[in-house]
Amino acid sequence: MYPSTEDLVTASTVAALGDLTGPQQDALRAAAISAIEGYCGQRFLAEGTDNDPVTKRLDGTGTRTLYLPCRIVEITEIESFGTEAGVTLDSVTISDDRSRLTLPETGAGTTWATRAYADAHGLTEAAFPAGTDNIRVTGIWGWTDDEYDDQLDAVTTAIRFDMEDKALAGAHALNDTVRAARTLGLNSVNQGRISLNLDTEHQLSARVKQQLVPFVFNHAGGATV
Repeated sequence: MYPSTEDLVTASTVAALGDLTGPQQDALRAAAISAIEGYCGQRFLAEGTDNDPVTKRLDGTGTRTLYLPCRIVEITEIESFGTEAGVTLDSVTISDDRSRLTLPETGAGTTWATRAYADAHGLTEAAFPAGTDNIRVTGIWGWTDDEYDDQLDAVTTAIRFDMEDKALAGAHALNDTVRAARTLGLNSVNQGRISLNLDTEHQLSARVKQQLVPFVFNHAGGATV
């Protein structure tokens, strides 16, 4: 579970954040979480429970490896279509970062001789059958509350840093000018030596991104956690 607004503000020493109203602080927290989830490509919450797991349909790769669309906490069921010998829960291994599934080698080998022997004896390499939406993986996805508490201090710090950054920016002397420009639909502000591009989405600062380095999920190899 993400930390509360109160906990984040209490942990901060930035006066500009503490001086905001409760609704303003809540808005900064919500915006920070949304931006961080978008940047990392994953949510740091649990999707599904033991009693109500969630099923996701994936495209089979035709290989021994299946990359998941997000981190998985626990698999309760897996089904495959398009092959006589279906993939079973007992046959898959979850990677350490819980971002991909792997099937064991079955003896097909890599040389011509071993492949010929495997073909002659019916020893085909195990694989997730190639196809569209032909693999169903059911379980709990994302991060549980216990995992968040144990492993994701850096994410909490990133949320607080982003709230502080935006609070400090809001307290800047140019803030009124920027607010007026946005109201008028302008996409840039030029004042003296300062030029601001307003036609951008929520931007994370370098110090926020540094906290999130291990948690960026690329959906084709997972995060480094």
